[in-house]
Amino acid sequence: MAHLGTPPCYVLSATGRTIARTPTARALPAAEASRQLASALRVDPEASPYGQWFLHLPGAVEVPPRMLHEIAEVFAQYRQGSLRREAAAQAPARELLALAEAEGSAAAPLPAALRACGLPERGPYTVMVMATGAEESTEADALREVLRHLADHRFVTARLAGGAGRRR
Repeated sequence: MAHLGTPPCYVLSATGRTIARTPTARALPAAEASRQLASALRVDPEASPYGQWFLHLPGAVEVPPRMLHEIAEVFAQYRQGSLRREAAAQAPARELLALAEAEGSAAAPLPAALRACGLPERGPYTVMVMATGAEESTEADALREVLRHLADHRFVTARLAGGAGRRR
């Protein structure tokens, strides 16, 4: 790959959020990046529409297709690791949601539950609840992707047995 130099390259989400970019790639607003998705390579073809990542090399960079697919495979492996970390974070988030839903629950475990989720002990908080249908995974991925566009806000998501709860 050294013969390519350092061309501008992006890893973009399905909504145009920049996940990663090379140092030579200029910052792209989400609207502009989303227009580039048609010419981008899917990183993980089995991901839901909103969970998908794309590899995008703008302009006339000559890269052999096989090399592009190999680079996309590296990002796919990273993405799978990221998904495993997100899944591991579900346990504390489910505990927080269960605690928040419990009637008359003691306030003492709440700060610890918030810290376990990486949230501050004091609000304000915005609570979001989402009812899902048959496409639960796609719907949850869509909500997480929207929340990821709010770069200055922390959030956690979790699915409850009776539906999908979302806390931010």
